[in-house]
Amino acid sequence: ESDFAGTNNYNIATRLTATEINPLGGEVRLEAQMGTDSRINAEWFQPVDYGSQWFVSSSLSLGRSNMVEFQNSNQVAEFLSGEFAFSAGIGREFGNNSEARLSYARVHNESEILIGPAFDDTNNSKLSALTFSYTYDTLDNLDIPLVGTRFVFDWLDARDSLGSDVSVDMASVGLVKPITWGRNTVLNWWELASVAEGDVAPFFLGGLFSLSGYKAEELNGAHAGIMRVLYYRNLSDAKIPLLHPPAYLG
Repeated sequence: ESDFAGTNNYNIATRLTATEINPLGGEVRLEAQMGTDSRINAEWFQPVDYGSQWFVSSSLSLGRSNMVEFQNSNQVAEFLSGEFAFSAGIGREFGNNSEARLSYARVHNESEILIGPAFDDTNNSKLSALTFSYTYDTLDNLDIPLVGTRFVFDWLDARDSLGSDVSVDMASVGLVKPITWGRNTVLNWWELASVAEGDVAPFFLGGLFSLSGYKAEELNGAHAGIMRVLYYRNLSDAKIPLLHPPAYLG
C-alpha cells in the first residue's frame, strides 16, 4: 500500500493449515507475515468429542509493527510496537455456517518512541479480557463473493480484576453482502465499532478501502463506522471455471 507521497506499507504473508491431526479432527494453523507489520501466529482448534459441535481453541501470536501518530493530518510521532498475545476458549458450531466463541485473552504490548516527543522512551501495557464472538458465513468466496452473507459480532470486556491495566467494554459488527444479477455484482461491506465504557481510542481508519483519502490509520477514536459499496463484473465466458478462472473488472 502506498499513498504516492512517500509513505509505503508492504507485507508478505504465508499460511499453513494441518487438518485431521488426531481422531477427533483437530486442526493447527500457522501464519507468518513479514514487512511493515511482522507477525507469527499459531492457532489450535480441537473438537471435544466425536460428532460434537463443541470445541476448544487456543492461539499464540508475536508481532512487531511501525506505527505513527497524527494530529490535524500531520504526523507528529513514529514508534515501534511489539505485541505478545495469548487466548484460550470454548465454542460451539451451529450447522456448517455459524459459530460462537467465548475466550480469555491476554495481550502484552511494549512501544518504543522512534520519532516524536521525548516524554517517554518506552511504554508497556497489559490487556486481559473476556471476549465473545459470533460468526455467520454463507459466502461462496471470501475474496470475490457473488452470493451469500457474512456477519460477525465481537465483544470485549477488560477488567482490573482480570489483570488488565485498563478497564474497557467495546463491541464491533461487520457485514459483507454481495448482490449479483447476471455478470454484475454490488458488494456491501459495512463495519461499525464502539467503546461503551473506558477512556481509550482503539479504532483506526485511513488507507486502502478504509477512506483512502487519508493515510493508513490517520484517523482514530472511540467510535468508528465505514460503509463501502463495491461493483465488479465478470468478464469471462468460461463454461468450466476450474479450467478457465473468471476475470473480474471493478
